[in-house]
Amino acid sequence: MKFSREGIAFGAHVGLAAAWRARAGKPYVETPADERLFEQVYLQYTSEYMKGPMYWHPDKMQGFAPDYPGRPIVKNGKYTSNVIGNLKAFSSNELAFLSMLFFGVGLYGNLQFNYYDPQWAKVDAGGYFNASYIVESLLLPISFFMHIACYIQKQNGK
Repeated sequence: MKFSREGIAFGAHVGLAAAWRARAGKPYVETPADERLFEQVYLQYTSEYMKGPMYWHPDKMQGFAPDYPGRPIVKNGKYTSNVIGNLKAFSSNELAFLSMLFFGVGLYGNLQFNYYDPQWAKVDAGGYFNASYIVESLLLPISFFMHIACYIQKQNGK
């Protein structure tokens, strides 16, 4: 089925004209509920505006660990899950597993690279590095951060 450009343009104009005629009926009348909602939103907006750059407010003070509003970093002297960023979606058990997995693979890569399959001797003999050992060894420091994230999630009951 083919449509002509003229037919589509005519249909669009007819639709717009019908919508304009239907809209031109009754004017808007503000209800008491609308007025209360406007006052509530306006009051909240102005109170947040007063915290802006022209005025001093304690919420604007920067400390050693500034955080975003609604996402505190420290609460009651303990770190919250917001500190660990995207890892807060993981439970402490999952992070412990990933920490041990990354530790094992990273340690394997380091030991293979340096002791069990020495790569520097291969390069001295004219060969190439085994790149998998290098990639595996990069997981070792990541396991440390997974361990810290696991501890924070455990402290927060997650």
